Amino acid sequence: MNLSKQITQQHWNSFKDNAFKKQPLRKEINLADIKFLTLNDVDYCGLKLGMSKKAIKDIMNILGLSQAFGGKINSVFGEQFTNTLLNTMKDAISMKKGIQVTLLVSPERIIQRIHKAGSSWVSTENFFDLVERTIDKNGLIVNNCETNNDGGIIVKTTNPNSEFDIKGKGLDAKQEVFQGGLNFMRNYTGLQVDPYLYRLWCSNGMVTREFEESIRMTNIQPRDWEQFHKNLERIEANNYQPQGFVDKVKMAANTPASLAEMDMAINLIKNNSDIKDLDINPFVSYGETYNSFKKMGIQPRELSRAQKRNARTNVSIWDIVNGITDFASHDYGFQIKDPENTRNEMMVQAGGLLTKQYDTQNLLVAQPF
Repeated sequence: MNLSKQITQQHWNSFKDNAFKKQPLRKEINLADIKFLTLNDVDYCGLKLGMSKKAIKDIMNILGLSQAFGGKINSVFGEQFTNTLLNTMKDAISMKKGIQVTLLVSPERIIQRIHKAGSSWVSTENFFDLVERTIDKNGLIVNNCETNNDGGIIVKTTNPNSEFDIKGKGLDAKQEVFQGGLNFMRNYTGLQVDPYLYRLWCSNGMVTREFEESIRMTNIQPRDWEQFHKNLERIEANNYQPQGFVDKVKMAANTPASLAEMDMAINLIKNNSDIKDLDINPFVSYGETYNSFKKMGIQPRELSRAQKRNARTNVSIWDIVNGITDFASHDYGFQIKDPENTRNEMMVQAGGLLTKQYDTQNLLVAQPF
């Protein structure tokens, strides 16, 4: 295993042990063996288990009952009728067709997901086997690794030989130097591998899912593994630099962010931490923009979202992206809500902002009327 200076072999081994301890129980059962107590609790062979919202949706999909229909029934007839209906349909269909499903139960005895027979959970063993093989084969280093109590695992890696810089108008060449890598994530929906970009000058990380190099696998049948490895080889062949990334960075550096995009970044940081408004400005420089609008008699916070999307700020999309990734990549002393998931999700949100169509990129600077 190639590990960065921050992550020792001992750290990695401890991380793996913790991930195995938190892995969910996988149990194949007949769907008829589940008895609803409430919409949030079920009985399975005398054992009371909680039900996540996603698990409830899974059952409704398996039974052909839409989530909207279930909500209407619950609001009109009450929860008891809804439970009776769900149990009646479940038992009837299960006894008729013998529906076999796989439960994924967290250590807290909560059913997180319910898969149909034929689909497979990407086990902790399979996940680490894939990650370690890819790391060793391609000389990757581990920058960060995280687990959570819901069976989620995240491993961020970079390839030190994939370093590249981006030069152009609006960019500081000394700062825009990257290493490419891969972000491996296993959760209840499957396995996701995305390009991971590490900005060397300020040690910011960003996860991008909108480029064609992103890979998602919900099943682990042989053909799925085969296609997955083909996609990995394509990423490796391109030296971990996503196709189109350089052009997107240059465009982002030369496109003013809209007030809506600025507010999105502000709210992303505020909603996931205990940061105060005055402390946000170093990450999202909104002060000058807000004051300039106020001098014109316009209160930015009173504008509609549509109006904000058509209002240019004095900072670029690239500045906004880096503000989010800076906050997500470092510990500045603010309390982060659910840090294991939040930091990675913020990096994903930053990548989504970079790769979307920007609000102001097609606005005309001057118009005749």
